[in-house]
Amino acid sequence: MMVLKVGLAAIVVVAAAIMAWSTFTTSTARVSATTDSDSLFQASTLTLDRPNGEVSLLLNADGLYPGLETTGCVEVAYDGSIPASVRLHGAPGGGTGLEEFVEISLEQSALGGSCAAFEPAGDPFYDGNLANLWRRHPSYGRGVTLAPAATAGTLIALRATATVVDDNDAQGLTTGFVITIEVRP
Repeated sequence: MMVLKVGLAAIVVVAAAIMAWSTFTTSTARVSATTDSDSLFQASTLTLDRPNGEVSLLLNADGLYPGLETTGCVEVAYDGSIPASVRLHGAPGGGTGLEEFVEISLEQSALGGSCAAFEPAGDPFYDGNLANLWRRHPSYGRGVTLAPAATAGTLIALRATATVVDDNDAQGLTTGFVITIEVRP
């Protein structure tokens, strides 16, 4: 299993996002026969990576206030040896309840797209309350499918837009959450 995590900590006045990044290769239960006399089977690999040494921030904004929109983008590349499904899911990361007052929109480019020349593949795949993102998509099994059958060289650009709603109850609140992009066969 390969996991890419994107974290967001938002405050009514200050919002910042830090991407916690880990890249590794893992073997799967799928095997293929080989003609190599030294082995009968070879395990497949799953690799999820950031191309071009991309900046590790998805969203980064100072002085955030109701109505101010902040946008960020991240690229993810799949380079495994077998077709795999790439999905996105979220989880809370602490705070005092601001997630109920943050609206977030998540879009992806057409496969092969980039952040530099971002063209949405269609309507946002998620557009709503931040807290509902991880309520609806808390795990890989219930995650949003970004690429149902990614193959080596598949590039995905993901763009996020966040806004704090104009509600006095949001004053002084904070939130933290993690967006995970995960690949499985």
